Amino acid sequence: MSAISTHTLSIAPQSPLYPSIILTYTFLSKSLLVNIGTDAHTPRIAVEWSCGVPERGTIPASSTLIFKPPNGSGDWTTTVSQRLARRFKTQIHLSLDVPQQMMDGPGSEKVVLEIEKQLVKDLQEHLSAQ
Repeated sequence: MSAISTHTLSIAPQSPLYPSIILTYTFLSKSLLVNIGTDAHTPRIAVEWSCGVPERGTIPASSTLIFKPPNGSGDWTTTVSQRLARRFKTQIHLSLDVPQQMMDGPGSEKVVLEIEKQLVKDLQEHLSAQ
């Protein structure tokens, strides 16, 4: 059994309107918890939380929303956790705690894209090193 490890990374804001994004990875023995927050406050787990699982045999990769955000749909974590689980063939818990404006306000497309690109890059680096 492998040891539990954590890794934290900060992404500079894509817009002066938004704070920096903090990505905290907790690598467990057979799954991964990714907590996405900002440096504006301590990120909370379970504001919006989805779990993606990879395909198993003939069952395709899927994702489920565990906690729905108070002012959102949970679509982003559900979609991204499923894509990451499919790509990296591991269970992904994805928790998001950022201001709603960062996800659907001005310039949010760049913010969302940058978060997902950084997630893929970090997971490729870490999982290939194992």
